[in-house]
Amino acid sequence: MSCESHDTQAQNKRFLGETIESLVKEAKDLKDDFEDVPFDFRHHKPRKFFEFPKEWALTPERKKYLEEKRAVQAKMEDEKRGNGRLVDGKKVIETSLPFVSPQKVEEPVMLGAGRRR
Repeated sequence: MSCESHDTQAQNKRFLGETIESLVKEAKDLKDDFEDVPFDFRHHKPRKFFEFPKEWALTPERKKYLEEKRAVQAKMEDEKRGNGRLVDGKKVIETSLPFVSPQKVEEPVMLGAGRRR
């Protein structure tokens, strides 16, 4: 807060001190409970609270089911790796793309247009 309505700095400081003191006094006053002040909720939008389905909760049975499912998937992937049926993307790219040696390409030279005589 600042004040420049009085002639001297001391008067401005005193005015600010009195203003703050009166604001604190009003804030501590418990007589007024603001029941007469109407509420305006046009600017307020209530928060939405989302609830997750109960089926998603990690119960011990659900944890066991997920672990079994992951173990089955890991076993299937291991079998595919052993049989050669698992596709390795890196290997496919390395073997299928031809190895092109970088050739030096000369930069194009701009030629002037024909001269007028």
